[in-house]
This record gives sequence, structure tokens and C-alpha cells, in this order.
Amino acid sequence: MSYKINTTNGDLLVDLIDGKIDTVTTDLTLVGRNYTGYGEAFNENFVKLLENFASTSQPDNPIRGQVWYDTSDGRLKVFDGEVFRSTDTTAYTSVEPTLLEGDIWIDSRNKQMYFSDGVQKFLVGPNYTSAQNQTDIDAITLVDKSGRDKVVARLSVGGTPVALISKESFTAANIDENIQYLETVDAEFSTQIKQGINLTTNLGTFYWQGSALNAFNLIDNDGDIFSSESFVKRQYSPADPADTAELNPQTVDWSLAIVEDAGLTVGSLSNFKIYVDNSDINDDVVLEGTNPYKKIKIKGTYIDGGPQTVDAVTIVPLVDNDARVGILNPNPGYNLDVNGDVRVQGNLIVDGTTTELSTVNLQIEDKQVQLAVTEIDNLGDSTLLNDAALDDSGIVIVGGPSGHTDNLKSWTWRDVTDSWTSHTNIDIPANFSYKINGQTILTSTALGNSVTTATGLTQIGTLNSLTVDDVSINGSTIAVANDFRFDINGDFLVSISPSNPISKIKHVADPVDDQDAATKIYVDEAEEFQNVWLSLDITGISNSQIADIINDLIPATTKRVGVECRVHCTAYSGNVTTDVTSSVSKSFVNVDSNGVQNATVLANVAFSAATDTVNLSVTRSLKKFIVNTAQEWEFDEDLVSSV
Repeated sequence: MSYKINTTNGDLLVDLIDGKIDTVTTDLTLVGRNYTGYGEAFNENFVKLLENFASTSQPDNPIRGQVWYDTSDGRLKVFDGEVFRSTDTTAYTSVEPTLLEGDIWIDSRNKQMYFSDGVQKFLVGPNYTSAQNQTDIDAITLVDKSGRDKVVARLSVGGTPVALISKESFTAANIDENIQYLETVDAEFSTQIKQGINLTTNLGTFYWQGSALNAFNLIDNDGDIFSSESFVKRQYSPADPADTAELNPQTVDWSLAIVEDAGLTVGSLSNFKIYVDNSDINDDVVLEGTNPYKKIKIKGTYIDGGPQTVDAVTIVPLVDNDARVGILNPNPGYNLDVNGDVRVQGNLIVDGTTTELSTVNLQIEDKQVQLAVTEIDNLGDSTLLNDAALDDSGIVIVGGPSGHTDNLKSWTWRDVTDSWTSHTNIDIPANFSYKINGQTILTSTALGNSVTTATGLTQIGTLNSLTVDDVSINGSTIAVANDFRFDINGDFLVSISPSNPISKIKHVADPVDDQDAATKIYVDEAEEFQNVWLSLDITGISNSQIADIINDLIPATTKRVGVECRVHCTAYSGNVTTDVTSSVSKSFVNVDSNGVQNATVLANVAFSAATDTVNLSVTRSLKKFIVNTAQEWEFDEDLVSSV
């Protein structure tokens, strides 16, 4: 008769068959009537109950109300019919669980705590997630230079302190206790803590965004308030050019506009004026210096070890009816005195008897410099000279003391030779050449390809390479484009070693000595007469089969008749014994039929690896084979092996 196992509420859990055990309905072993060996199962059940099924994984077959001790997180949990719940009502997970009244959930992902009233959850803290980093106001304590504690509020955003708020001003002591708050990787505060809000200096331009009442006005030390109407307004909004609401010319935007022709007067003595001369219809713009003894200067600023000013333009009042203007020259000596470069982008016409150029370099953009051009009229026309009149025209460099002509350096045209003539050497720089009719004739290292004849040469120096028709000699190599043929009446001797005059290549057809060279036919014949050797496992094969193997490796057709092949042979004999009995094992079990009969039956058969015993003997021998007249390998004789 089977046992009917019921739960506490009377529900049938399992109908337990006699002589059987049940390990799948629950996590305890349920023992049927007359089950042999029930004591072990009963004792193990008591142990599991004592340890509350302690394991890193939950029980496989839990029932509602079952207690399990989770060893992975050290918590006691109860199965509610669906999942195991912790008995302390606190859940530590990254996903929000189903919360009951009084439950606490710790969000492991955002590092925040919530509690539930059964309807909704409430954040306990902190009020920022772990990804947001600290974003709040907290209280810290600083120590002033007198050792007194000062409590201030610290405002942090995204883990970076951005401001300290203090109710009083004080100087923080330069100690580690303060430095941990004042100097961090992302923020830095002065030790001079001011009353109010102190912003970090590491965030650059950190502003209060929005409006403050007093920011719409200016207040002086007496408390007087000045509104925007007290000051000159913008003429228009630079962000909106269409804004024409205020076109009052008495405004300042990005420039100062003075619309009166009287203009602007500068100086306590009114020494300088900027105005419009409306005395005639031209309305000329005038920059006027009113003091006849003072210069008018336009200054510029440049950097040279620090900002410095320079007189860019200087206007000197009339001196003996001679007005002067200096550019980069504060004391001009001429009507126009320029201390620097002058660029004229139009025509420059100089009327005078002498033009002096005291320069180091003369640069001319025109492609031609024309000499001996005479009698240029107002239309630009000139008189052209003939060859006789052009004689000795050119460039002359005068050197040496005055009156000495033996030190002249000249490049001049000579009518008598109809040629340009130089009175000194002509040196062409590297990478340039001397050309005739566009063809390179001579460089610093080579004659040009157009020079094909040099009949006057009697001697040349050492050559790096030489090419004659198809033969090229370069270094120690002679290269030939086609076949290389020597027509020699006597012996052809090639010296291999200059220090050994007898080391020569000779007797090519029939080499005898060490220094002799061999022909291909000589080498081929030497290889065909060469005996061969090999080793071979001959277990189970005959001499004729050995000959076939030799022919596979060394075809007899590549050897001459009578060539030998010695074969070192190895042959194996023996037997293998396998113990099968020891590789099989059997087990038996007693079977009870309704408690009245016990019978022993085979329960299991197992196989293990069998044990083999190998007995081998080795025989070694030496055989000789030869190539017969039929150009085949054949057995010749057995030789005596040394092993």
C-alpha cells in the first residue's frame, strides 16, 4: 500500500509507491514503505533541513514556504511560490523588483535606495545616480589660518565642485585638511574665501545666467542709481541689422559718430583737430595741427621684448617754407624722407641729372634691362644706336684704388669680335651647364650627349664604367647583352687569385687538378658512376621488392651498368597478446517482489581499457644490389652487417 503525502493545507503532494524513493517532487528524499536503506535518505533529509538547503544555487524542486540559505550572498530566503525572497525585505538588484509595503530596494546600477508604501516607491538618496556623479550641495568644514573651523556649503555638478558658499570672509589655512577641498583635479579655489559665492577658477568663464534687478542699473558708492537712459545707447543691435528703433546719432555702438562738421578737438590747448572743411563745395576732411611748432605724428605699436611704439608718419610744420614728411623717420631731412622700403605700383618718373642707389641688392621686376637708350621723349620714343656706337656697352664693376683700371670686372659687348667679352673667369654653379643651341655641352661632371667626336684626346683618367657596343665594364663585372665570344689563338688562362699564379682554370674537358674546371658532361658522367646507399625496413618483402623500392627512389636509368647500391635492412618478428577478461567488471543487486522474494540480478556491466603485451625481435642485415645490363636494379649478394 502506497503512502499518500499531503501538504500542510491538505493538498496531495505525491502518491509514494512502496519500496521506492521520490527525489523529484521536493528537495527532500521521500521514502516509500519497505524501502531498503532508508536510513541514509532520512539522515540526509535532517541535514538539509538543518542547513536550510545551503548552496550557491537555489533548490531544484522548491515548494511554497521552503527556506533556502543562499551562500553566494549570505542571505536566508523563503520561496513564495514563484521566487525566493530575502527575509530582510531588502532587494539589491539592478532591475526594479515588485515592491510590497515596507520593502526596500537598493538600485545596484545607479547606487540609490528606495522604499515602498505598497503603492509607489520613494527615493531615500542620494538624489543623483552613480553615472551623474555627485550633484548637490553638501556641508564641509575648512580651518582658517587661526585654527578655527569654518562651515561652508559646497555646490557640486557631475562630481566637480563648482562653488563654495560662505556666510563670512576668511583665509583658509594651507594644510592638507583644506587642500582636499580647495584643490582637486577638476576644481580649484583660492584660500581667500569671500563672503557669498566663491566660484572655481578651473571652469574658465563661469557666469550666472539670467537677470538680477541691480544688473539693469549702475549704483555708485553714494547709492545713486543710474539707468540705461543716463548713458549713450547703441545706434542699432549688431545681432539684428534690421533693428532701426533707435537712430539717434548721439550713440556709441562699435564706433563713435560725430555728425557735426566741427568734428573733434583734442588737447588742453586744442592742438589737434579732426573736422570737415565746408568752406567750399568739396567738404574736405582735415586733420590739422594748430601749433606751428609741434609735429603731427601717427604712431604704431610693435612687439620686441614687449609692446613698443614707433613713429610711423611724422609731419613737420613749415621750416623756411619747406614742409617735410617722414615715414618711419621722426626727423625727416627731405620733403619726403622714408626710413624703410618703398613700393610704387605705378610708373616712377625721376627727372634729374643723377640717380643714386645706395643698396645691397637691386631687384627689378621687368624682364629686360635696356642700356644705351638715348633721347627718350615725352612719348617714350628713343634713338637706337648701331654696333659701333654700342661698343664696350655692358656691365662694369670698378675695383681697386681710384684711377686703377687693372682691377676692372666687366661683361661688355665688343664690336671688333662681335661677341660678349668677359675680363675675368666665368664660374657656373653646380647643377647648371654650358649649352649651345639648347643642347647641353658641358656640366661640372660630364660632356653632353650631343658631343660625339673628341679626336684630340690623348689620355683620360680612371673610368668608373665603360660601354662599347654590347659590352659593359663596371667595377669587377663584364656584362654582355648577347653571346660573349673569345677568339683566342693560344691558351685561355684566368687568374683566380693574384697571390697564387698557378690557380688557373685549365683542362676544361678533362679536369685533373684541384684548380681545373669541369664541363657539364663530365659532372653528369661522374654522377652516373656514383654508388648509392640507403636504409630500409624489409619486414615481409623479398629481394625483388627491395629492388623495386630502390628503383622508385633512384631510377636505374640514371646510373651506369655495374653501379652498386648498399641497403642496410631491418626486419621485425613477434606477437601481441591482449588481456580481455580484466577489462570487464559486473555488479549485482537484490530485487524484492512484494516483500516475499529476494533475487540477485545483474545491475551493471562496465568496460575498461584492455592490456596488450607486445613481444618483438629485430634482425638487421646488409644487402648489395647492382645495375644490370638491362638497366635494372637486381640483388647481387648478402654482406656482413656491423650491427
